[in-house]
Amino acid sequence: MPLRGSATPNITVVGAGVVGLSTAVLLQAAGYHVTVIASHTPDRYDEDAALYASPKAGAHWRSVAHPDDAKLVEIDRITLKLFQKLVKISDTGVIPMPSFDIYMDEHAEPLPWFKNEVENFNLLAKDVLYADTKWGFSYLAYTFNTPKYLAWMTRLFKRLGGKIAVKTLQHIDDAASPITAAVINCTGLGARTLGGVEDSNVYPTRGQIVIVRAPHVKYTITRLGDDIFDYVIPREDGLVILGGTYQEGADSMQPDPATAKRILENAVAICPQLQLWPGQKLDVVAHRVGLRPTRKGGIRLEHEWRAPSTPAAKRGGGKEGRKTTLVVHNYGHGGGGYQSSWGSAHHVLQIVHEQLAPAGKQSVAPAGVKSFDVAVRRILAVGNIKSKL
Repeated sequence: MPLRGSATPNITVVGAGVVGLSTAVLLQAAGYHVTVIASHTPDRYDEDAALYASPKAGAHWRSVAHPDDAKLVEIDRITLKLFQKLVKISDTGVIPMPSFDIYMDEHAEPLPWFKNEVENFNLLAKDVLYADTKWGFSYLAYTFNTPKYLAWMTRLFKRLGGKIAVKTLQHIDDAASPITAAVINCTGLGARTLGGVEDSNVYPTRGQIVIVRAPHVKYTITRLGDDIFDYVIPREDGLVILGGTYQEGADSMQPDPATAKRILENAVAICPQLQLWPGQKLDVVAHRVGLRPTRKGGIRLEHEWRAPSTPAAKRGGGKEGRKTTLVVHNYGHGGGGYQSSWGSAHHVLQIVHEQLAPAGKQSVAPAGVKSFDVAVRRILAVGNIKSKL
């Protein structure tokens, strides 16, 4: 049931990870009035919080979408195009970085869909391959200082006029007030247990990393094979993320010493430049564990109209109570939260535009609301901010 009033709609985004913040920023920049509700935010979170993975991610833009997966390809393409613009803004924690993907198996998969979308894409000659790899390619990627990027996104959201409330919800319906036109569910792993959602297809995939100081490393490299997932991701501050693990269903938040030892050994094997001289002991800064919010069936990007079901929600609408609220689900990104963030937000914006459009005018955005392109221009114009949270 589309919104029939003329006022700019109020929207609540649940979750303040990279997907939630990207969605909130885009909606706010498009002209909606957005409030983020989250248990954890970039400036207030517990390192051991199992449900808040974004600050503990590597991360770099490296799409794993199969060329035949048109929807995910488009999501990742939109994200790439925006990062190609955001990287020009200072203080985001995002930098361009030469990237190498190398494979233990013979070339059987098709070339990545982004071969014509990124700069400097090249197949690697066999005589430059090492570490028992059979083929690979290089390209210009983008790496993230994830805590810094999330902090920048939070500042941007607030500067655009958005609001953040630190609060833990037990049910998705409790995110809506009498004036809420839409709720966007970006709860990641929390979608497993959040009342009204309780998605049994969501499960954790454990990732363990070692953070070292190695400012001389100026490229990122990923080695892939059967049960092999090694990576080296430099950040702009001189720290380098070493990984990794991909343990489906595991949920321990404690770093495993044996795993850390293997990560360090494999990192040196694929990136000998980590050591300035043979046998040098790496300068370990920290060990981290995060739980990727994986979902059977991939990202859930769809909407529903919900009637209030909890006592608090039913009381919220006055004498007759609130009728229905648009709920858009945007979760289940697994390890692809950063590389799919803006494209997923774009899909949410399209759904909200269509569902909240004036009655009979689904091609027309609600009053005061702008298109994706206009919202992006506003993000780029407002984004050059350096003040602290």
